[in-house]
Amino acid sequence: MVFNGAYSKMKMILIWAINLVLIALCILRKRKIKVLPVLCLVFFITLFSLLTPGGKILFSVGRLNVTQGAIEDGLFKSGILVMLQFLSKFFISAKIKFPGRLGSFINEVFFIYERLSSEDFIANAKLTLNETQPQSYAEKQILKTKKKRLSAVMEAIDLRLIEIWKQIE
Repeated sequence: MVFNGAYSKMKMILIWAINLVLIALCILRKRKIKVLPVLCLVFFITLFSLLTPGGKILFSVGRLNVTQGAIEDGLFKSGILVMLQFLSKFFISAKIKFPGRLGSFINEVFFIYERLSSEDFIANAKLTLNETQPQSYAEKQILKTKKKRLSAVMEAIDLRLIEIWKQIE
């Protein structure tokens, strides 16, 4: 896709305007936004789009012609990917409710995913996995209880997902 007209440039500007709105919405929802991965995505997609030149030649680096069309094409494509990333960050939440049987399954999956990816759960799992060998009988019992709790949570999640899946079928 080589940009040749004002219409194509307007589409690129519109995509990036939507990205700014989505970033603002993510900030309002208190979602964590990591800037470096987004910048790397934009940079590398634009860089690799320079391999397919088109349009006005701006300058040359060795045998590579850097063209206006290639830069605009890279910015457009990276804008779409960034927009999809922020859309998913904004919409994917355990608070979204889908109707129906399939919806209840999807709701439960999102809920479990959010619980598993929460910092408290991850910190507790790391603490359990990183503990050193217990010295006393009491410490051994405490460690066994923590491991049982973690495995019990995972087993309960598995059973709940199987139960919901059976309800859908």
